[in-house]
Amino acid sequence: PELSLSLAPTESHTTKWSTHSETVFGDESSPLKVKHQAKDAVRLPVDLLKVVLEFVPREDLPVVARTCKAFSEVARTRIYREVDLLEVSERKKVDKCINLLASKRDVAGLVEHFACDALPPSNPSDVATSPLPAVSFAIALNNMQHLSSLTLSRFDSALLFHATFQLRTLTFVCETASQGELEGLFAWLINQPKLTSLSFTHLTLDSETSQWLAYESKSP
Repeated sequence: PELSLSLAPTESHTTKWSTHSETVFGDESSPLKVKHQAKDAVRLPVDLLKVVLEFVPREDLPVVARTCKAFSEVARTRIYREVDLLEVSERKKVDKCINLLASKRDVAGLVEHFACDALPPSNPSDVATSPLPAVSFAIALNNMQHLSSLTLSRFDSALLFHATFQLRTLTFVCETASQGELEGLFAWLINQPKLTSLSFTHLTLDSETSQWLAYESKSP
């Protein structure tokens, strides 16, 4: 498919993460643990339950998920389908979500749209902390096998190197990027044949890099 490159602001492809994020994450050892088991309360087909829960406000889904096992399985699918951490200001909450997606492959496999601008430092020597957060982030992305839309602050080849997903839309919210970083990005995009939209919502480039990017975007 033809790739569309945009340097203009675009609307988010994901639902904004709600203030109920702690409830949505649940217990990392058992996300969305059902507290009340209603014996034979639900006998509706799964496909019908999915249709019904599409009408439930997203902030109410964690409560619905705790009513019975049938609701829990269907609600969890919708809860984790779109994960947007762009407006989550507390790093602990972001780390909690990333750790959950890294440790629970089945949960990460539900994610189709993911957005986060709080990436680990590209050079671990820049911070006096363990490189574990970067490892967790890379594992979380690798676990998102059905991801189709991704928004990140910048391109990081180390985080995306082992990713197996096939994206349709890719967005970066960084304000600057070197030609070397962009060259690495375009080399990585060879493995994304289904990509149809590449956007840089806040990027400002010097004239030389702009000319190079314009040329590369038109190349087959």
